[in-house]
Amino acid sequence: MQQFFKITSILFLIFAFINCMENNNTKIRRAKTIAFIDGQEIFLEDIDSIISIQLYEARMNALHELISNELLLKEANTRKISLQKYIETEINNKTTKVTIEDFNSYISRLNISKIDSNNIFNYLKLIKQKDRQAYLVDSLKQFSEIKIKLQPPFFRKIEMSQFDSHNLSENESSIVIYIVSDFSCPACQIAENQLKYLYKKYKNKVNFKFIYFSDYISRSALACEAAAKQKKFKQMHDIIFENTECLNDDSIFYAFAETIGLNIKKFSKDFNDPVVLKRLIKNKELILSEKIFSTPTFIVNNKILDDSFAIDYLEDVIIEEIIQTR
Repeated sequence: MQQFFKITSILFLIFAFINCMENNNTKIRRAKTIAFIDGQEIFLEDIDSIISIQLYEARMNALHELISNELLLKEANTRKISLQKYIETEINNKTTKVTIEDFNSYISRLNISKIDSNNIFNYLKLIKQKDRQAYLVDSLKQFSEIKIKLQPPFFRKIEMSQFDSHNLSENESSIVIYIVSDFSCPACQIAENQLKYLYKKYKNKVNFKFIYFSDYISRSALACEAAAKQKKFKQMHDIIFENTECLNDDSIFYAFAETIGLNIKKFSKDFNDPVVLKRLIKNKELILSEKIFSTPTFIVNNKILDDSFAIDYLEDVIIEEIIQTR
């Protein structure tokens, strides 16, 4: 046993030394100057950041291709035919033919004077086959649960103090996550189911906040703002997301207000207050000025996660933030 502890201690020291050397090498690499432009330095880190983005994009493209292939193979297996036979039946045989109109449109658009008609027809056929495959894969995705947890190499940062937001949790954690969302957005409605799990799991470790964002200011947003005046934003937020299929009439919001115990007279006044509407419009303009254009978007300690699949790796980012604060 004593020998075991001695070996373990030696291994620990070796790993600590290697880690220290790696950290030192990283610092040296970042500080290394590799070029000058009129005396201005270009660092190796500048190149590495570009390479890291290109690597991420290459990985993401390869990942999407693998997912497509897996979905096609899964469907072929379900039909008990080979992948090659499935592709031949559902893609090659169902791809619309390249017409002379397609050909003329292509050479006219690109202003091609020297024409190799066979190559152009084959190229246009390949494009149509790829379009058909993309359509087929999209339809297959509806029947599979796909989660993409590949994160970009770094996230764009933003200062959040300028925005109006509402608490979804009751704590003063230093880890703050803003959910930029829209009650009418199908992707937001799907994400909300996953967010409920995160609200519950990290309710004492993460401060969740909500920011409304949409092309237009909906009655749902106004109802939440009116509920916030009576300190019941979260209750209205929750009941709206639980009933997204029936938000086409103002009467439903009054019913929600009664359900969560609001003063209806005050709710009605605040629900129709133009000042509230103006504040939401101003918030929307601020969000757009920060180049946030989609929902749901998550902002974790000022880092913007705006990929369409960010909900899938949001928990990983939360865990990383928790570890860093220990």
